[in-house]
Amino acid sequence: MTGLSAPVRSPRLAGFNLSSCRSCKLEMSLATGLDCGKLRDRQIQLLTQMRPTSDTPSSPLRILCAEDDGNLSGLVSLFLKVDGHRVDVVANGAQALARATSQRAAYDIVITDNQMPELDGLRLVTKLREAGYPGKIIVLTGHMDSESRAAFEALGVDRILTKPFRSEVLLQAVNVVARGPAEGA
Repeated sequence: MTGLSAPVRSPRLAGFNLSSCRSCKLEMSLATGLDCGKLRDRQIQLLTQMRPTSDTPSSPLRILCAEDDGNLSGLVSLFLKVDGHRVDVVANGAQALARATSQRAAYDIVITDNQMPELDGLRLVTKLREAGYPGKIIVLTGHMDSESRAAFEALGVDRILTKPFRSEVLLQAVNVVARGPAEGA
């Protein structure tokens, strides 16, 4: 199961009813006459040409998404791109650390899974803060104990989202943290 619940009905996706396909479980279907299955280039092109909401910052945010579930990272990326942002995706914390620290201000927001191979979310956030990463951080988690939550909060994480979540919750979190001052910077 992906971390985004469906069906998704959002003004950001006006005219598109995105919902989980029961036959392939992790794939998405567009109620636009396009075939069910993987989000094909044409489907992504149609979605990314749509107009962002008024909550979206005037200039696109640069977002790095670190998520080892390829289906979830693809959906997160898709919804953020539809909302007008530029998104890069990596599959683990080590890749995220390398990417986020290679150019100090390359990303406005890092969205990270809590449990990933090579470098988990807590160790990633710790290393980002030690390296002086000045941006915002949103953590995605399927389960988090109170000690981990307290550790993330002590590191100045801007939001913690529990999976599964609706696309609107993700977009709202991104837009809210984009407007506030960077914590931990």
